[in-house]
Amino acid sequence: MSGQYLDHRYLSVVLSISALFIWIMILLSTLFTNYVTAGKNVWKDFEHAPDGSWCERDREENFVKEPMNSFSDFSYLAVGLFMTSSGLFDLMFMIRNENKIVSNGKISLFFGIANIFHACGTFTNHSCRCVFGWRWDVMGMYAIIIQVMIYAWYLLVPYIKRRDSFSSFLVIYAILMVLCYYSTYITFISALRVSEIILFIAIPLTFVGLFRYYKRVRGKGLNIKLLVLSIVCLLIGWTCWNLDYHKILCYPDSIFQGHALWHIFTALTLLFIYVYFRTENFNSLTETYGFEKNKKQL
Repeated sequence: MSGQYLDHRYLSVVLSISALFIWIMILLSTLFTNYVTAGKNVWKDFEHAPDGSWCERDREENFVKEPMNSFSDFSYLAVGLFMTSSGLFDLMFMIRNENKIVSNGKISLFFGIANIFHACGTFTNHSCRCVFGWRWDVMGMYAIIIQVMIYAWYLLVPYIKRRDSFSSFLVIYAILMVLCYYSTYITFISALRVSEIILFIAIPLTFVGLFRYYKRVRGKGLNIKLLVLSIVCLLIGWTCWNLDYHKILCYPDSIFQGHALWHIFTALTLLFIYVYFRTENFNSLTETYGFEKNKKQL
């Protein structure tokens, strides 16, 4: 094996270990903070969100008021760090390929940052049960869903082949995010309904775009199983969300919380969609990191 491919493997391993180390350190730091602030309501000066609809009991005197719902958000953080490390790898070792993500590390970095932003937002929301956390959580959801939706549809446009297309992608994304941001500043209950409508529209549009792209390329170089897995995980997560929200299966002090499972399964949905995009024109995920030579490499 040539030195170039050994360098690929070495860098990939270093970035993966670094991402894992960061994830562990953030988790331990959060656990430590929750431990030392036990019995202190650190969120008392924040405006309380009136929507206490989740099953898990509110530990009012803790830094983390909903432990299971909060710490399950580390699944989003893991996905975000994975995407970020992949983007850094792609920037350092540009593997020339028709695959848009692998050949442009900025896209993975963009995906990763959005997922980390969402992870921090939803963790804050379930830790404080405050309006500030809710707004951050909602904006994080918008950030990841609108991102994937635009990218899926953008691949269907011939303009994507131009070098400056990523800048245009960012402009469209920024405009939609600004509109969504202002939607969170209407009255809380109205903003909650607006967020549900936006997500109800954006999620189906995302998968329509994903399947349209698959049909456009006639499945060439794409692993449809990953797309199916993402849908299965989303449906399981949505079922858990409903069981929790409507208190159909509700045990407030249990370590098993439906909303926490919603976090985990939707994180898996995002992961499968990312891998679906990343492995286009590749035989495996490891091949995108230079572990094996790709025959379709340009």
